[in-house]
Amino acid sequence: MKDLAILLAFLAVAFLAAGCSTTPSKLERIEANEAAINALQNTPAPVVDTSCPAQCTEKIDRAFEKSQYK
Repeated sequence: MKDLAILLAFLAVAFLAAGCSTTPSKLERIEANEAAINALQNTPAPVVDTSCPAQCTEKIDRAFEKSQYK
C-alpha cells in the first residue's frame, strides 16, 4: 500500500514535470492582449452627464455665501 502511494506520487510529479501546462503561451497572451486593446480602442467613449441640477447649484451657492461670511 505504501509502495502504491509512492508510485502514484512519483507519477503525479512526473506528469506535471512533463510540460502538461494549462497556462497560455507567451504568444497566446500577447494575441489576447492585442485583441483586448483593439476592442477597447474601437468602443465609443461613454457619455457622461456633467450637468448639475438646479438643486445642486442652489446648494453650491449657499455654501459659497456661507464661506464668504467667515
